[in-house]
Amino acid sequence: MNTKTKNTGAAWIISASMGYGHERTAHNLRHLAPDQAIINANDYPDIPESDAQKWTNDRRGYEAISRIKKIPLVGDAIFGSMDHLQKIDTFYPQRDQSAPNLILRHIYHRLYGGWNKALIQKLSNNPLPMICTFFTPAFAAEVWKYPGDIYCIVTDSDMARHWVPLEPITSRIQYLAPTDRVAERLRLYGVQEKNIHLVGYPLPQDNIGGKSEKSLKRDLGSRLFNLDPEQAFLSKYQHTLRFHIGEQYLFNPPARPMTILYSVGGAGAQKEMGLQIAKSLEADIKAGKIQLVLSAGNRKEIAEYYHDNLKHMSFYSHLGRHIHILYHESKHEYFTLFNEWMRKVDILWTKPSELSFYAGLGIPILMAPSLGTQEDANRRWLKAIGAGITPEDVQYTHLWLWDWLRAGYLAKAAFEGFLYAPKMGVYEIEKMIQK
Repeated sequence: MNTKTKNTGAAWIISASMGYGHERTAHNLRHLAPDQAIINANDYPDIPESDAQKWTNDRRGYEAISRIKKIPLVGDAIFGSMDHLQKIDTFYPQRDQSAPNLILRHIYHRLYGGWNKALIQKLSNNPLPMICTFFTPAFAAEVWKYPGDIYCIVTDSDMARHWVPLEPITSRIQYLAPTDRVAERLRLYGVQEKNIHLVGYPLPQDNIGGKSEKSLKRDLGSRLFNLDPEQAFLSKYQHTLRFHIGEQYLFNPPARPMTILYSVGGAGAQKEMGLQIAKSLEADIKAGKIQLVLSAGNRKEIAEYYHDNLKHMSFYSHLGRHIHILYHESKHEYFTLFNEWMRKVDILWTKPSELSFYAGLGIPILMAPSLGTQEDANRRWLKAIGAGITPEDVQYTHLWLWDWLRAGYLAKAAFEGFLYAPKMGVYEIEKMIQK
């Protein structure tokens, strides 16, 4: 992090290791940063030990509670207590929701004690616009009087009160909202209209292919062929598909079998479901009808868990051909590989995290169980736009999946995600920073 040279980039991109959502979002904006370097608020050169320790304690607590949820009774009780503190209140009836909550007061108590002050002082030497994908660095920038513009990206389809400062009416933090609901919620929390920008979520540039969406449309055209093998959806909506996607991109069969990517969250929760999917689809994987990608993120222990268990299955010899383990020790290298796979997969199976926004790439989302109220909100949003479907019993995936493919359900979900999920956020954010 070079803060003493002249401006070599458009903005500081600030993230935090609190689940993949904040870092994945920052990764998709790295081209705006000096030397494409993302600053991690909890792990940067010369971070004060006291600051690092607070971040570490928060992250470990988050990951532990996320993993403990699967323990019967006790896990639900502990997770429920944490989730209650950061709940998203009901939207209707619309009302003033600007009163700060307990979490927010605790955050500001830390900030006034000096937490994150060192980071803001470093960046103030070269006050580029600051884009934060986690709220705490944005709050710190305002508390410690950062001289540049401060932006905060919301990484879910709805948001809790603690994403907004104690005194929202006087705050100068500018919010980048991925959905209409987030923009509406910001108003209820007391944020001034001039500080609310509805831009959409910043999906990876390479997966979109510019303002013409060339890459996205080409990938979707091929994907629809796999998702609708009997053309139940394609034949019925040919005119609509040609209008929105383009004749040149449709009906091009991909050179791959039907491909599913199952993604584990940053805390490692729900890794067992990946094996359950693999077991159910074992015969189809061996026959080359399905390609399965088990995404372990940057968690070596999860990659080893998958590898060790796959050894005992009959399709182990297909590892690297029809079944893959997606892992890289570098988180940002992992995100790059993940985005590359998103151009080659037909179905994304994941809990409704920030990956819900990847429905905008024309990828149907099979929604694993939610972890937390923010993911409950993402689940409702995915259902509302028609891009997300709750799977049937995982052990019978080999039965219901083919029924859904023959009926064209997943092709319909892919197309509706393409139509209704925001996808141009990265270009809208670039335009704002350039101004």
